[in-house]
Amino acid sequence: MPALNRSILTPLPLVALVFTLITNVASAEDYYKWIDDKGVTHYSEKAPKNTATVKGSTQTGHSAPITYNAVKTEKGLQGSADKSQESKDPARCETAKSNLESIRKSSRIKVKGENGEFRYLSQDEIAKRKKEATKAVKNNC
Repeated sequence: MPALNRSILTPLPLVALVFTLITNVASAEDYYKWIDDKGVTHYSEKAPKNTATVKGSTQTGHSAPITYNAVKTEKGLQGSADKSQESKDPARCETAKSNLESIRKSSRIKVKGENGEFRYLSQDEIAKRKKEATKAVKNNC
């Protein structure tokens, strides 16, 4: 009887691995979107014939890292305080604050490298990003 239980349980890890690989590969594919004559939106892996479609691609993983650049006016950053106030954008201010808060809360930050693989930032890189984010808040708020 123990041999029977072992023969049933042996392939389970292999089956779970194959299932995981299949679902991960299937999750990052192209899709097609179209609207039929009744105004109903449809999504499919295959494009329908004789119908205008929009091709899309699913995205997995994290977004690309953000770089922070100060907003420059046409005459440069030098000038009166009034000109400095004009260059401050409320939307950029909120984004910069949000980014800084995310960096402060995260102990590990994952980024996509040049080769397309993900890696974690070192403590020095995180400190540099935090400094850039603080500068962006100062420049935009």
